[in-house]
Amino acid sequence: MLRLSRYLAISEPFVQTGEETARRLIFSTRSLQTLLIAGGLWDKLVESDFGAIPADFLSLLRSHLILVDETVDELSTVIRTSRAAIAGTRTLYECIQPTGFCNFGCAYCGQDHAHVRLRPRDQTLLVDRVAKRLGSIRDDACRYELLRVGWFGGEPLAAIDIIRKLSRSLQDIARQHGCAYDAHIVTNGFGLVPAIARELVLDLGVTEIELTLDGPAHEHDRRRVTSKQGKTFERIYQNLEGLLALDLPVDVSIRCNVDRYNCHAIPELIDRVAALPSRDRLRLYFAPIHDWGNDASQTAIAVDEYAELEIEWMALMLRKGLAAALIPAAKPIVCMAVNPHAELIDPFGQTFNCTEVSLVPAYGSPNVYARGTLSQERTSQPADMLANFLHKVEDKQFGCANCPMLPVCGGACPKQWESGKAPCPSAKRNISDRLLLAYAASQMTARGHERAL
Repeated sequence: MLRLSRYLAISEPFVQTGEETARRLIFSTRSLQTLLIAGGLWDKLVESDFGAIPADFLSLLRSHLILVDETVDELSTVIRTSRAAIAGTRTLYECIQPTGFCNFGCAYCGQDHAHVRLRPRDQTLLVDRVAKRLGSIRDDACRYELLRVGWFGGEPLAAIDIIRKLSRSLQDIARQHGCAYDAHIVTNGFGLVPAIARELVLDLGVTEIELTLDGPAHEHDRRRVTSKQGKTFERIYQNLEGLLALDLPVDVSIRCNVDRYNCHAIPELIDRVAALPSRDRLRLYFAPIHDWGNDASQTAIAVDEYAELEIEWMALMLRKGLAAALIPAAKPIVCMAVNPHAELIDPFGQTFNCTEVSLVPAYGSPNVYARGTLSQERTSQPADMLANFLHKVEDKQFGCANCPMLPVCGGACPKQWESGKAPCPSAKRNISDRLLLAYAASQMTARGHERAL
């Protein structure tokens, strides 16, 4: 017997120009396939009237995992997919904070930006640790195909000398073990002048750069100021223009942290981003403010309101020629918390399985999430709780167990769940509108292609 999958997102019914019959879009979050179907056919599916559905279309629905065998435990299947992805990964990921210092003083940041740097001794231990994790050079069965490094902070460019030294050592280690190497960096963008950008990409293996603009200048400069309260928007924007003008082989992401104080100005930011050159490898995305070991969520927008605003911003981005990630992708590995092939190393040489806990005073000294140091491991119950996230989801301890979005969000954030907060992504609340917007955009593209022909 068949039944509708529990992992479906459905659009509201709509009628296309020149037609009378309402249709719906069905998106399977397991197969990532979207089907356009007549509204009456959807009613038959809801009523389990499968005998009224043509056999060939019934087969299509099954192949897209819209219909599944009623005996299938889909939650367990999704969890097994995640565990298989973790077990089968061929990437070793090392997220490194070369310094705790940051030249910014953003009010919503939960980190303590002390003038601490990764000591030479810890740099040596780190390189040795990576070499050991990759395996013996004499072992032809090295499991990893890629060594991926993330440069994080503080502000990582404040320790560009350490990035240079470690990058070259880690590139050598990867080469000795027959691994590819790449890196990404999360930076405030203030020091990302063209010469540094060129060096990062062409010499130091960086393939992705992420920086932050929290709105146009009049909003960004109220929130993301230097430690001496200086304005930062125009310099970051100029650096971004310079980076894009170089036409380097690097993907660039602009993150915009959103709360109730800057949400009204997002359209103006979209206009500024749309004016940038060479946007083919440029991505703008939005992130609602959340607690980071502090009370930053007090300025957050209500989740339903945020979801509505985000659709408006995405529609504007499309009109301006910017890419918008409308349809979520699969996320079998939610984050490093559940992935033993990934870790974070802070500037004190401590190791973590979460990027949101290091340098945060709220988690004590020593940090309760630390799993030891580069020279000595230790047990951390809070870190182990994060690592056990998939088991807890399967055991239905969190709302993820009953959510159709689980295959494409992976649970979002184990740490927030453990803190008693539901970190559900905005797509959970606006997926219907996302489907409609994506379909409308595809139709406009198709009509534009036909006119061009």
